[in-house]
Amino acid sequence: MTMYVFVGPTVLLEDAQKTLDATYLPPAAQGDVHCVALERPYAIGIVDGYFQRMPSVWHKEILWAMAQGIRVYGSASMGALRAAELAPFGMVGVGWVFEAFHSGVLEDDDEVAIAHAADEHDYRPASEAMVNIRCTLNRAAQERIIGERTAELLTRIAKALYYPERSYPRLLADGEAHGLDARDLRSLCDWLPSGAVNQKRNDALAMLRLMKSHAEECRPPLEVRYSFEHTAAWEAARISSRQGRSGAAKPAYDCSDHDVAVIDELKLSGTFGRACRAATTRALALELARQVDRRMEGAVLHEAIVEFRRERGLEQDEAFERWLEAQEIASLDFFKDEALVQMVSRMYEQQALRLLPDQLRATGEYGRLLDRARSKERALTSLGSGHLPRELDDAELVAWYFQRHLRRRVPEDLSLYLHELGVASLADFVSTLTREYHYACSLEGKSSPEGK
Repeated sequence: MTMYVFVGPTVLLEDAQKTLDATYLPPAAQGDVHCVALERPYAIGIVDGYFQRMPSVWHKEILWAMAQGIRVYGSASMGALRAAELAPFGMVGVGWVFEAFHSGVLEDDDEVAIAHAADEHDYRPASEAMVNIRCTLNRAAQERIIGERTAELLTRIAKALYYPERSYPRLLADGEAHGLDARDLRSLCDWLPSGAVNQKRNDALAMLRLMKSHAEECRPPLEVRYSFEHTAAWEAARISSRQGRSGAAKPAYDCSDHDVAVIDELKLSGTFGRACRAATTRALALELARQVDRRMEGAVLHEAIVEFRRERGLEQDEAFERWLEAQEIASLDFFKDEALVQMVSRMYEQQALRLLPDQLRATGEYGRLLDRARSKERALTSLGSGHLPRELDDAELVAWYFQRHLRRRVPEDLSLYLHELGVASLADFVSTLTREYHYACSLEGKSSPEGK
């Protein structure tokens, strides 16, 4: 099962990987959960996230992910904060930090915030989290390393510090400056190397163990009780989330080397712009299908694949296998998306026809086609009954159109071809072809045109 986990300074990557087989990502920023949710993983875990350097992970992107059936877990740091807020909606919170925020014992974000190094230095912590200090001092008091009064005063001193300045050496120095019991401070200093509590790390590992347990149990996709609202603010954030942190386009998945090579060839072919516009239409169709929560599974997916093969003349298994290999398609994900695109195309077929003239105007084709239609009408009007070319029967007319006019073979399934054109019947098609045939004859000045 595919799982993504956002981690940073809270737990070492190697420790996380030993606990759970997942894809580990840097601390979550706004839009990151939405981007990985587009991949439809089984679960997403949030441990670390950004607070100040960049916008924090948004509640609504987590709600959207859960509405897609994705299980979302949180603990230790930013994950604990979001889980405490979204637990009523289905987000799973794990650990002491989560429980403290969920119950209202803790409320301030600075309780879990720390200063840390950049990713190239493995997010090495440069300060101590307040929740860790609280748990450490509580444990020290319980083990009678220090008195309860000293623990209480040190907790107040630590809380008063700006979060990047919190550390045990600073805490001991400030405790001495405040005149706290010297014997308690010495005992605490000696005890800290072995006794300090890293509650955030403990909570993070507990979350990873729970995710592993749920995955092994093969728990079904999450079912939520709320209706996700696609507000204007959400749509704006969703679109902006597809931009990387540097502002560059951020794909939902990484292109393979073959994909890159194919796109380079496409650019050289001169059809790159047209293909990109078609891909944009595909993206919008998939997004719409996901908004209405339409999925392709079971018998519905099977029927879609059968239709896909029939449309492309791939009914024979051997031909279909060769085609799959040539297109480098190794999973059902392609066909699930293709089926959704076709579903949306059928939903918007009439609206697309209404907008087709404007699309032709945008590409500059409308004027050329209009001139041809007017020329055809004038030519057919001027033809007298005595000047009509030799009549062709229906089969001859269809053969002329495909073989001589289009320079291609007659489709094996002519009814399917007409359906794709939106032509109601063979009689209507023949009527249109008759006009085209007479027009071609008038242009060439002979009774049996060879085509164009």
